[in-house]
Amino acid sequence: MGKTSYVRLKGSRQFRQRLLLATLSSIPILVEDIRSDDTSPGLRPHEVSLLRLIEKVSDDCTVEINETGTKLRYKPGVLVGGKYLVHDCGLSRSMGYFLEPLILIGLFGKKPLSIKLKGQKEKKNQDNASIAGITNDSKDPSVDTFRTTTLHMLKRFGVPLEGLELKIESRGAPPLGGGEVVLGVPIVPNSLTAAHWVDEGMVKSIRGVTFSTRVSPQIANRMIYAARGVFNRFIPDVHIFTDHRSGPAGGRSPGYGLSLVAETTSGCLISTDVAVSYPKADETDVMDDSEEKPDMLPPEDVGVQAASMLLGEIEQGGVVDSTHQGLLFLLCALCPPDVSKVHVGKLTPYGIETLRNIRDFLGVKFVIKPDPTTNTVMLKCVGCGLKNLSRKIAKMNGEDCVQRPLFGGAISSCFPLRFQDVSNIREVPDHQEVFADPDQDGSLIFELLDLKHEVGDGGSAVWFLQDIAREQDAEETMIMVNEMPGCNISLIILSFPCLLLLEHSGTLEAVGLTSLNGPAIVTTAVSQMATAKGRQGRETHNLVRVVYLANLRFYRCGDHCI
Repeated sequence: MGKTSYVRLKGSRQFRQRLLLATLSSIPILVEDIRSDDTSPGLRPHEVSLLRLIEKVSDDCTVEINETGTKLRYKPGVLVGGKYLVHDCGLSRSMGYFLEPLILIGLFGKKPLSIKLKGQKEKKNQDNASIAGITNDSKDPSVDTFRTTTLHMLKRFGVPLEGLELKIESRGAPPLGGGEVVLGVPIVPNSLTAAHWVDEGMVKSIRGVTFSTRVSPQIANRMIYAARGVFNRFIPDVHIFTDHRSGPAGGRSPGYGLSLVAETTSGCLISTDVAVSYPKADETDVMDDSEEKPDMLPPEDVGVQAASMLLGEIEQGGVVDSTHQGLLFLLCALCPPDVSKVHVGKLTPYGIETLRNIRDFLGVKFVIKPDPTTNTVMLKCVGCGLKNLSRKIAKMNGEDCVQRPLFGGAISSCFPLRFQDVSNIREVPDHQEVFADPDQDGSLIFELLDLKHEVGDGGSAVWFLQDIAREQDAEETMIMVNEMPGCNISLIILSFPCLLLLEHSGTLEAVGLTSLNGPAIVTTAVSQMATAKGRQGRETHNLVRVVYLANLRFYRCGDHCI
């Protein structure tokens, strides 16, 4: 094995994003001079925790940190994902710091990701560790923003919504936290989908949720009343829900806040959140209840501040708010080699740094076109074509198989990797999906057809075989059927184009599929057929040794012939 070549970086600037891009692009990095001139040099606890988190969802990942923490050598491994994982986030940063990189890493894993984020901190004079994660603070996006806005943003890039969820088990405010969330992230079958997302639309509704822990439940109502006092002058469709937690679900520190989301006519979601709590204590100290605590911002001011921030984000324009600019640019850069075009408001410093890191790690450059009339920016790029090479590969008769989306992701099927998509080399009708094996001269065709009411369920597969043979304009011959379990016929003799029917399953029920409150009907048939290839004439008929056909009947949707 050759010597590993590392990309040398300096400083702690954009550490989280550099680590994420190095992981996705499989580029080893060497980071030096990490806060070397600071009074407290080296990596911070939350940065070390992020490294440990990446180790948990990766295989063969190498992390080396020197004694002072000012030098990091990181070699990415294979992203594997996994279920029932648990990670300690600590108290130095909230869970929002970990969620953004974790979501992107989970999309390109071998298996879907399911992980519980929490925090643990040992209290003095106690043997047991206590849960102390932070879900809402004033520095990072809250878990509510990720649940209501960030996850829905991913569907624009072809991420399946099934399995994509964020469940808040308990809430925690600084300084002692006490929160716990469970994140589920599905894998993308192959790659993301390029997006053309430029129309932000007009705001049609505003939704929100307040959180309050270890305080009076009336505080939530006071925040809602103040926020509605701002919004009612602009839009009537405003609904803000309350989430008051007490006991273990309310964490170990008092706090409250408000998360707001504006939905537009084009489906864009613009979000802001405000959280107030007591300031964090030093890492070596724990706030004592006997100490005099500073006053927190009144609930009315929190409501007005959150509403004003949301109106400011709406005024800036764009399809996402300023908090999500960096994630939007990352998703565009990770798309296939196709043009993605997005429209955002004024570029934030974090968004600009993201564009630079994307250029350095992925080699993707954005075309930036400002619009002076609206103070917005249009960005275009061609994605790097990152594919999920770590996805789980199944075995079918000893062959490597993978789940592939069909008809734009409406359905999916698992079949061998040796079959290649024919639409990459020639045009395929919209009602068909065609895959071919260039080495073994085989093909796999999925076709959507109208329901043939005049054809019975038991003979539908045979009928479609006959239809295929007619289209081949083959010679007429006899059909023989071998007796199969569930088939009520043993021999058929028909005058029919060159088709030798070998097996017929009769009528079966598709487990898990229903049609009009009844099971979907499946019939299968196996045959031999003499056909001519391409523009060859009738005299050049070739014997196709085996033709497999399965017919799924949905009486509400029509026949599905495979």
